[in-house]
Amino acid sequence: MTNISLEDMISIQKDYREATKSISETQVTGESKKIDGIWYVIVSEEEQNYISKDLRQHLELTIETKYYIRYIKMKFRRNTVNVIS
Repeated sequence: MTNISLEDMISIQKDYREATKSISETQVTGESKKIDGIWYVIVSEEEQNYISKDLRQHLELTIETKYYIRYIKMKFRRNTVNVIS
């Protein structure tokens, strides 16, 4: 179920039609683990770095973005109980 109206869906489809011609995909590998009844994929730091670099290249982001993301991640870890990286 979604709360997006039909008009909004049509607008999104029209606005992003061209983008569908340049879609690429990647796969994240990791270890599946059930913690407190919830399934997580535990991703190694090496894999995180690879995915981060790949996404930054595709989105044409600068290297500085990587450090900002790490800052957010560290802050998130301190304020959350069940965060796994």
